[in-house]
Amino acid sequence: MGAKNGWEGKRTICEVLREIMSIAENMNELISGPPSKIRLMEGVFDITRKSQEAVGMAKKMDKKLREYKEDYDKEMWDDI
Repeated sequence: MGAKNGWEGKRTICEVLREIMSIAENMNELISGPPSKIRLMEGVFDITRKSQEAVGMAKKMDKKLREYKEDYDKEMWDDI
């Protein structure tokens, strides 16, 4: 399947948040099982990295929405 609107290979914030939830659920299983500091540390690192990615995506979305909101009715007022 070809790219649609240039989105091929790009992830959404929802996908990143689902990945974070999956890691968190897996960490709950690690805590209840035999302890493994390395696996827990990897989980914390992954959650931190993915959270930073999600925050970056949210900031970009906020910027775009503010641009849209600021300019969306400009022409309407120019015609009056």
